[in-house]
Amino acid sequence: MENKVENMRVFSQVVAVMVKNLLMLSIGMSVGYVGIIIPALTDPNSKESIYMDEAQTSWTSAIIPLASLIGSAFSGSITEPLGRRGSMIILTVPCVISWISYYLAEESWQIFATLILHGFTNGLVKAPVLIYVAEVTEPRLRGLLASTTLLSTSIGIFLAFLIGSLLHWRIAALVSCTVPLISVCLLSRLPETPYWLLAQNKPEEARRSLAWLRGWTSEVKVEQEFQQIQKNVQMHPAGVDNPAFEDDSGRVIPLTKFINAARPTVKDLAKRSFLRPFSLMAFLFIWSNFIGVGTTQIYSVVIFSTFKAPVNKYYASVLMSSARVLASILCIFIVRLYGKR
Repeated sequence: MENKVENMRVFSQVVAVMVKNLLMLSIGMSVGYVGIIIPALTDPNSKESIYMDEAQTSWTSAIIPLASLIGSAFSGSITEPLGRRGSMIILTVPCVISWISYYLAEESWQIFATLILHGFTNGLVKAPVLIYVAEVTEPRLRGLLASTTLLSTSIGIFLAFLIGSLLHWRIAALVSCTVPLISVCLLSRLPETPYWLLAQNKPEEARRSLAWLRGWTSEVKVEQEFQQIQKNVQMHPAGVDNPAFEDDSGRVIPLTKFINAARPTVKDLAKRSFLRPFSLMAFLFIWSNFIGVGTTQIYSVVIFSTFKAPVNKYYASVLMSSARVLASILCIFIVRLYGKR
């Protein structure tokens, strides 16, 4: 009986995160879709109504990451007033509009405008998605479930190339449109996070939300955890992004204690003990982007075509994106077994 209760407790959190991941799937598909339209619109022998030269192609591949960067700057500002779930639901609307706009586009500027909208939406989604995972999961599951966000993006890229290898790029856009539509239907069935609801002075809704997220159980059985969450929110009325953290030994540290222990000063930021790990991490992030993984993925169809690969250029790109999915899955297990460092 206890095992069944525990399994339901875990399963409800997995369901919440997987539904959220549908939105990340759509984001991944928007990135992979660029790799489909570039070869279709740069072929001088094609009968497409849209043709892009080399300069326009360069902008096509750069617009989504640039717009996403700008969107990320505004992501947090919409998450607090609209809620985590509310923000995700609203942001499915521009996703749907973007996919339909690809299908209807007749000129290159319309493609560019759609890429800007899609990229900006991708950036806006990041804060509510990450905060939602942090606030609906228990600390012992949070790391594992949070890592599925990257996996969902990789699967989205894979699906974009798979659909693009089978269908015309306009039809592929319509098929891709179904993902955010399904996402909004399922997101509407999820509860808002109890942290945000308490911050909005809605304790009864917060209690029901927590009961849903802990195995669709009764409110009485989650009362102890609810009281702890309520205490955290009262101490931080502006909202709580992460209810708890884990130290190196795996012990759960309350948020308030973590903040007090980790609050930096200007002097701390100048210390070698901070600068050394910070510089190493910054280098790793910069290097991981400069090695060209994202660019290679976007131009994979063109690359295989240029080098006259002995297999279909689209199928080769599908295989390449599937390798990314396998690597994302492997990463989850490696982090679980050996830790983040």
